[in-house]
Amino acid sequence: MSKWRKIAIIALSLVLAIGIGGMLYSHLSSKNAMDQYDEALQLVELPRLKEESDPPIYVFPDPIITEDTTEADTQVDINDETSPLAPLPETPQEPIPTAEELYMQELAEMDISSLKAVNSDVLGWIVIPNTTISYPLLQGEDNQYYLKHTWKKKWNTAGAIYLDYRNSPQLNDFHSIIYGHRRRDETMFSPLLGYKENSFYQEHPFVYVLTDAGVARYAIFSAYYDKTSGNSWRLGLNDESGKQAFIDYCLDKSLLSTQVVPTVEDSILTLSTCSGLGDDTMRWVVHAVLIKE
Repeated sequence: MSKWRKIAIIALSLVLAIGIGGMLYSHLSSKNAMDQYDEALQLVELPRLKEESDPPIYVFPDPIITEDTTEADTQVDINDETSPLAPLPETPQEPIPTAEELYMQELAEMDISSLKAVNSDVLGWIVIPNTTISYPLLQGEDNQYYLKHTWKKKWNTAGAIYLDYRNSPQLNDFHSIIYGHRRRDETMFSPLLGYKENSFYQEHPFVYVLTDAGVARYAIFSAYYDKTSGNSWRLGLNDESGKQAFIDYCLDKSLLSTQVVPTVEDSILTLSTCSGLGDDTMRWVVHAVLIKE
C-alpha cells in the first residue's frame, strides 16, 4: 500500500470518527434537553384537551300491564304532573362550557410556581394542543441567552422557548414575539412548519399561553417565510396606521387561508423559528391574534 493511500485512509477514518462523534454528541445533547423539559411537564401536570360532555339521557318507564289493566288504564295523560311522560319542569340551563374553555380553566390551575422556584425567568407556559409544542415560557435580559440555555439555565443547543426581552411579561403589547429553535428531532418549535398546510392549521388553530396575567387563547391567522430584515418582528407600534400596516403585511404574505382578520385594537402574538431552508437570513413565522374571552 502506497504512502499516500495510507494517508488518505487515515484522513477518511478521522473524518468518519468526527462525524459519528458529532452525531452522538447531538443525540446526547437533545436527550439531555428533553429530559429537562419532561421534568418541567411533571412539575406542572399539564392537562389534556377534553371533549364536551354528552347531554343527559332521560329514561321513562313503560306503563305496567297486568291482567286487570284495561285499555283506559294504559292511556297516559301527559298533562298529569305525576305521569312519567309529563314534560320536565323548565329550569334555567347554564351554558355548557366548550372544550376550549374547559382546557383554559385547567391551564389556569397549573403550578407554574414550581418552575419559578427553579428559575425566576419563567413567565409561564405555551402549548399548541395535540402537537409537541408544550414548554415553559421564559424571558431573559436579552434575546441571546436562551438560544443556548434550557429553562433550567443549563447550556444546551436546544435552548428554550422565550419571549422577546423588550415585550411586556404580561403579553399586553400590541405585538409580542416568542422565539424557539427548529430541531431536527422535531422538538421545540419544529411543528410550526406544519402551518405551511391548511389541513394542519384546521387541526391546530389555537395557541394557549399561561402567565401571571392568566390564560390567553390566540387564533392563528398567518404563516410564512420572511427575511430577518422584514417587518415580521416590528415592535413598539403605537399609532393606528403603523399597526394596520403591520397587520396587512402579515396577511399579504400568509400561505394560509383563514377567516381570522385582526384589527388595530387587538393583540398579536408571533411565533418565530428557523426556516429549515439552510439560509441564515430566513425565518418561519406564525402569527396569532388574542381572542378576547
